[in-house]
Amino acid sequence: MKNNYKKLILLIAFVNFGVLSAQEKRIAKANEEYENAAYIDASEIYLKVIESGFKSNEILLKLGNAYYFNSDYANAVKWYEELYHSTKNKEDKSYLLRYSQSLKAVGNAKKAGEIYNEFLKLSKILNDDFRNTRDYLDIIELNSNRYNLKELNVNSKFIDYGSFFRNDTLYFSSARNNRSSIGRIDAWNNDRFLDVYTTVLDRNKGKYSKPKRLKGKVNTKYHESSIAITKDGKTMYFTSSNSSFLEKPSKKALTHLKIYRATKVNGKWENIEDLTINGDNYSTAHPVLSPDEKTLFYVSNMPGSIGKTDIYSVSIYNEGELGKPKNLGPKINTKGRESFPFITADYELYFSSDGHFGLGGYDVFYFDLIAKQQQLINVGKPVNSANDDFAFAIDNITKKGYVSSNRAGIDNIYTLVETIPIKDVLEFNLTGFVTDKKTKELLANAKITVTDRNGKIQSITATNSEGKFTVKINRFKSNIVKAEKVIYTPANKFIPVKDNKKVAQLELEKNQIEIKDGVDLAKDLNITIYYDFDKSVIRKDAAVELEKIVAVLKEHPTINIRLNAHTDSRGRASYNLKLSEKRAQSAIDYLVQRGIDKARLIGKGYGETELLIDCGYPEKCTKEEYQLNRRTEFIIQVKQ
Repeated sequence: MKNNYKKLILLIAFVNFGVLSAQEKRIAKANEEYENAAYIDASEIYLKVIESGFKSNEILLKLGNAYYFNSDYANAVKWYEELYHSTKNKEDKSYLLRYSQSLKAVGNAKKAGEIYNEFLKLSKILNDDFRNTRDYLDIIELNSNRYNLKELNVNSKFIDYGSFFRNDTLYFSSARNNRSSIGRIDAWNNDRFLDVYTTVLDRNKGKYSKPKRLKGKVNTKYHESSIAITKDGKTMYFTSSNSSFLEKPSKKALTHLKIYRATKVNGKWENIEDLTINGDNYSTAHPVLSPDEKTLFYVSNMPGSIGKTDIYSVSIYNEGELGKPKNLGPKINTKGRESFPFITADYELYFSSDGHFGLGGYDVFYFDLIAKQQQLINVGKPVNSANDDFAFAIDNITKKGYVSSNRAGIDNIYTLVETIPIKDVLEFNLTGFVTDKKTKELLANAKITVTDRNGKIQSITATNSEGKFTVKINRFKSNIVKAEKVIYTPANKFIPVKDNKKVAQLELEKNQIEIKDGVDLAKDLNITIYYDFDKSVIRKDAAVELEKIVAVLKEHPTINIRLNAHTDSRGRASYNLKLSEKRAQSAIDYLVQRGIDKARLIGKGYGETELLIDCGYPEKCTKEEYQLNRRTEFIIQVKQ
């Protein structure tokens, strides 16, 4: 009996080992397909493993990713949701970005916002500009409704997307009627392979001609897409499967994409050339040329990339040689996917991303490559939707262009017309005015300074002749607007985050000045006039102080001023006397230049004869004591 029991235990163990071994083989096969981007095959195997009763966080993650990368957001949500609850208390939440985008794509905006907020917090990329999804959605709304979209009449029931255009000719990629690839399926998405086609706009009819497959050796039995042609029409850069031009292509070689270069010979594209930016262990794709054609922008997941795919640039030298690839950096590239760059004639970059906050999977973003203050902007609806929107291209002169989207269930091409220019959405113009608190008089030339809550200056301006001002402030930061004017006490206005009020009023109250004989305005107005050592020229900081005297004299025409200039005790007494007289005269000359009648001003230099602090020998004085002696007094004399 005991022997039979032992045999039973061994049999169960053997069976369990066999089952476990079979599962491990399945998972290993699925992982291999996954790493080769054969997401359809990988997902089918993962599902069989789960159905058999085995489940792990790694399988849940890869299954969710497999559906996400094929834009099957409903299934992506299903598996990300299960993974989320399984790993709720663990640190690795890098998939939350894709989970959030998938939720948005299926219409669950509220939950998407919650997940994205969690992603922002865990990724430590929160900043003063955006603190949560509400801020991002507000920003997107500001740049929405600027385009008119219309579906292109040449779309087919298969994948169609683009686009490169030159004049009225549109080049795009399509899986239609690809005779050379009939019977061949791409393991990534279980769909037919792509070829490059052209269509021409008939301006009279407003329609495009029947698409034609590109002539020459560019199209093969594998993928070809995303082209860029030089202005002389002689050179083309295009994307293709990396095995397309191998003599003996293998299944593994289909994993990656490469950018190739072709030249036009007798109307056909020939002389296919592999580029030095390519590699056998990573992909390069979606080439686009800079306006001067000296730089090639493209997408890659080469080693050193920030995310799954990044946008790079590389210099093109005179003989066509390429320089060292340069990653465009974290302002553009994220932990997600950045793809389909497009450069306008004004060096504006449009690209698609699922790593920056958007409305769905891929959203189109804008970034000015040469602006002094660079800002990433989501181009908003209707270009962007809850689905994937990509391959944006536009002519800045005609304001016409194209975008591709799977919003109709499959990739289609749409024409677009920009009706309103893109907006600087972080900042907006705050207008305001400054008045005298008592008289309500509008005050011209009041200094306006905007600072953030930490005291960092954002901008400086002044009120115009009508007492009005306009400053740019960041709508996602608290701001403090400060108004200053001579003989007035400064006033501040706090502008809260996202304050919808765009007009600010500041009232200034005059300083209380005692107008009677013998009063020293320097004390009442806290004025200190500094001079360079052994100089009598009015410095810029001294001019600011003298403006206060100008204001008092213009405000009170019945008073005169006696300027008494003093020095410290260093140097010869006779020299100090002459120096003080020069300094008094320099101050008078400045006031006269500012419109004060010379007859109202009297200057006298006293040298070191009236020291406030007598230190004895000069070396016994401190710097502060020297400064107290080195002063200018502005004594009021009321006219009789």
